[in-house]
Amino acid sequence: MRLVEFKSAGVVELLTRYGQIKLKLNVESSAMLAPNALSETYVFKNDHQVITFSVCEGQGTLNPLDYPKAYHFVELDVKALELYLMHQQRPTSAKQAELIQAFLTIYDLNISKSNYYLTPPYFKKVEEKLLC
Repeated sequence: MRLVEFKSAGVVELLTRYGQIKLKLNVESSAMLAPNALSETYVFKNDHQVITFSVCEGQGTLNPLDYPKAYHFVELDVKALELYLMHQQRPTSAKQAELIQAFLTIYDLNISKSNYYLTPPYFKKVEEKLLC
């Protein structure tokens, strides 16, 4: 479970990929939410905004704007990531390019927060392989 801060009262829904509501909560300004699967998305709604976000493991309170989409790095090719970092060689696969960009964005955010603020599934394993 992870504390998610919304800054205002509203409703949080957990939706399946088909738009079916699995969970609906009224929240004041924050809520404890479980990490969602790749096929699920959280939506926060109030009178002024609608925020689509995901929840993953990590340290500290999650700002829903920091993790708009769930990622799972088991399919990230570490060699492709290494080639990109060392030689700026982009992968031919659009999926690999998206995973690399997401990994680097999360990595930079974690550095700026000075901890593992976001740790999606297999993030630490990819980082470990990259550093070895």
